Amino acid sequence: MREYEYVGSPDFIPKGDFPPRLKVEEAEALLLWMQDHRSDMDIEECIPATYVVDVDGQFWIADRGSEHVACARVGRVLAAGEAFLSGMDETPYIHRITNQSTGYCPEPESWQAVERALAGTGLEFPSGFDPAFEFRICPSCQTLAIVKDGYYTCLMCGADLPLEWNIEG
Repeated sequence: MREYEYVGSPDFIPKGDFPPRLKVEEAEALLLWMQDHRSDMDIEECIPATYVVDVDGQFWIADRGSEHVACARVGRVLAAGEAFLSGMDETPYIHRITNQSTGYCPEPESWQAVERALAGTGLEFPSGFDPAFEFRICPSCQTLAIVKDGYYTCLMCGADLPLEWNIEG
């Protein structure tokens, strides 16, 4: 399983204390975290959170305003993105989850790490990323690009993007 190194802006690396985070191991602790973040509920009636799966296979969440690199404590990850939590008045579950992290740029295949990390929690979660993002570095202008609708074209310079993941820290 690939480990992803932080490739984002150094400006997003915390200079002082790290923001709080929660290791998701069971429903009760997640429910308490969700209740503390009730004011963050979105139009889908979900509470969005930043998440990472660390190299030990642990699933961590933090406030959506937190950077993935802070949630990961500047370490390598197996997966990163956003989780949309629901079920505050019943049993909490993950309604939707993505691999959207321009700091780590994880591949869609990182889903395997998410699935393993959540398997023992007793939480319900989707069967894959929704949506799944593909990240590439443009070989012509070196811009970080997101592949959209299967078009491997850099929106900045028009160059073809590689078909294979090419982001190294």
